[in-house]
Amino acid sequence: MRTVPPDIPCVLIVSDNSTDAALVKKLLASTSYNAFISTDPEKAVEDYERLLPQVLVLAFDALEKSERYYLGLYRLSSKIHSQTHRTVILCDKAEVKQVAEMCIKRSFDDYVMFWPMNYDAQRLGMSVHHALREIATQKDGGPSAAEFAAQARRLSELQALLDQQVALGGRRVNFASQAIEQAERDIGAALDGFSRRLGQGTLPGVPEVRDAAGLEHEMARLRRDQIHQPLRLAAESMQPLKIWVDELRKECAPLLESARALGA
Repeated sequence: MRTVPPDIPCVLIVSDNSTDAALVKKLLASTSYNAFISTDPEKAVEDYERLLPQVLVLAFDALEKSERYYLGLYRLSSKIHSQTHRTVILCDKAEVKQVAEMCIKRSFDDYVMFWPMNYDAQRLGMSVHHALREIATQKDGGPSAAEFAAQARRLSELQALLDQQVALGGRRVNFASQAIEQAERDIGAALDGFSRRLGQGTLPGVPEVRDAAGLEHEMARLRRDQIHQPLRLAAESMQPLKIWVDELRKECAPLLESARALGA
């Protein structure tokens, strides 16, 4: 469970050095948000998903470590994709240019030169406040890109489900039509056999039929009016369902294509 109220912003400081992490937390002392520390690599995902921070401060002493941590979160966490957050990366003077280029490419959101010595103690706090302000403004203006992405994934799931159900509906309509046709053939064959045995007088306990032609005429009328016609009506009632399934598939095709593109 999250250990801070959901309406209070959360800042998570991640590092492999507890001393550096404690120093960063001291510099980020504020009453407008809560700052937490995560230094155990085995609990990186657990800490993130428990706190769901709005700002991640990557306080590693090498860019490669920050990249490995952040990529690991995206690979292992199920919540980071839908959680709106910003990243502030701390870096060494020798890596400033490389880190700045990565921020321009949106690999990270902002950076602070922190090593070998931090001359501007307020710079880190300002970066965090700017990140929180941007998130608050974005939420006031509408859904975030991450929230859109999460819904896009749901649309992709909906597309697969709709495709599956439409295909299932088509198969069931075809099965019902085939069952009616088979029932008509089976009933016809049964009536033919009954009529033949009745005309031949081979049915035990049944009097001999003296008017075979009349019997055949009555059986044909029974087959036509009482059996064939109701079954034909039942079979024809399947046709609107077939047409509906086909039309539904055609009408949904553009929408599903949009959902597929949005998911991609």
